[in-house]
Amino acid sequence: MNITLLTVREDYKSPEALYETEKVVKETLPMLESAAKRLVGYSVKEHVGFGQAGETILEYAESNGMDTIIISRATHSGWSMFVGSVAVHIVKYAKCIVIIVPEKEKK
Repeated sequence: MNITLLTVREDYKSPEALYETEKVVKETLPMLESAAKRLVGYSVKEHVGFGQAGETILEYAESNGMDTIIISRATHSGWSMFVGSVAVHIVKYAKCIVIIVPEKEKK
C-alpha cells in the first residue's frame, strides 16, 4: 500500500512568497517525516503543497490517482463538534473515497 502524507501551506500562496518555497518545504518536511516513521511497512511519500488547502488536496489527489483521502476534522476549541471547512470541501468535491477522522484521540 502506498501512502502520501500531504500538508498544505496556505500562508505561502502569493507570487512574492514563491522564492521562499524551497525554504518552507525544508521547514515543513520534518513534521511529515516524523509521521512517516510511524507507518512501518508502508511505502510513504511526503509532499508539501501551497495554496488553498481544499483545492490543493483535491488537485493533488486527482493528478496522482489517489483512491482515498483521509483527513482530520477541525478540533478548534469551541468548534470540535463540527467538521472543518476544508474537510467539507473535500467531501463535497472529491472524486474518490473520503474518510474523516478526529484530530486528537479521546482520553
